[in-house]
Amino acid sequence: MILTQTWALTVAAYRELNAKKLFWVTLALSVVVVAVFASLGISDVGITILHWEIEVPGLNRETLPPDQFYLSTFVSLGIGVWLTWIATALALVSTCGTIPDLVQEGSVETMLSRPISRVRLLLTKYSLGLLFVAFQVLIFSAGSVLVFGIRAGVWEPRIFLAVPIVVLFYSYLFSICALVGLLTRSTIAALLVTALAWFGLFLANTADEMLLGFQKVAEARVELRQQRLHLEEGMATTELRRRLEESQTLPEDWAPTPAELDESSPSVVLWREQVEESQSNAESLEFWHDVAVWVKLVLPKTAETIALLDRELIDPERITVSQARENDRPRDDDERAMMLGAERTQAALRERSLAWVLGTSFAFEAFILGICCVIFARKDY
Repeated sequence: MILTQTWALTVAAYRELNAKKLFWVTLALSVVVVAVFASLGISDVGITILHWEIEVPGLNRETLPPDQFYLSTFVSLGIGVWLTWIATALALVSTCGTIPDLVQEGSVETMLSRPISRVRLLLTKYSLGLLFVAFQVLIFSAGSVLVFGIRAGVWEPRIFLAVPIVVLFYSYLFSICALVGLLTRSTIAALLVTALAWFGLFLANTADEMLLGFQKVAEARVELRQQRLHLEEGMATTELRRRLEESQTLPEDWAPTPAELDESSPSVVLWREQVEESQSNAESLEFWHDVAVWVKLVLPKTAETIALLDRELIDPERITVSQARENDRPRDDDERAMMLGAERTQAALRERSLAWVLGTSFAFEAFILGICCVIFARKDY
């Protein structure tokens, strides 16, 4: 009985999506994106597009092997642009009417007349909306695996991790869409509110990453300025010792006081002031970043969820020859602080636990779906 009911709901959901044509439009676009992906390649002098070759200094098969080229392209463009933004937007347009259509007058009475509980009916319709997204991502991932195997000679089954990861990411948004659709019975309202929520999550994530980046740069600047201060203090100490030895007034176990160092070297005063200024700035940024993290605690982690695929596919310790040469170039303290801050920011983001990324996001989604179930179970239709 349960399987028969679920199959009937699945067929009905497919017919609704098929009637909107967006199901096939999104599927066709996924195939086109895979074809574009397959047209790209890397040669001994640069990037290739079909039979055209574009020379890119520092980018070739030696600095970036074909497997790493396709992995980075898949993550940055296939996942970061197509699945995360464009395909998700199309999926929202396609599925945002799932719950509003369910509770429309004339439709909900027919559904509730069947021998199925309200909660199971709602969750089944919700799951079928996610199934649509899973199928689209599965087609795209399968095509990408073929591209890897044919073009790079490497079969990379880990690409199929995109299916659960992208579906999880979409489910956070779809839960909001379901709640708004249930409350308003309006497809347009569900779509607009979900789009606004998506934009709000994007702003929260951007604020988190920017503040974290600024904090790490400030901390790196403190370290570099402290090193410079220690160097200046050492030079000042050596000069003071030389003077005392010349005057034959050097006491045993002599050590200069901070006041003596400041008086003997203006550079020490300058660098001590800069260290204190940097420490104050770093502490302020740490406070505001902590605020951003606490705000994000109760929100779904959309960007971090997508980044889980990047963690699995891209090795952060892999570095190309061109990058190594660039890193060997001399830099001033500000440039070094920016470089160190960027590296530590990425490391901190990658070290965020699954409990933080998925646990809090699941809690948010479960809370929203719980509200949906309570409303749908108790409301008179």
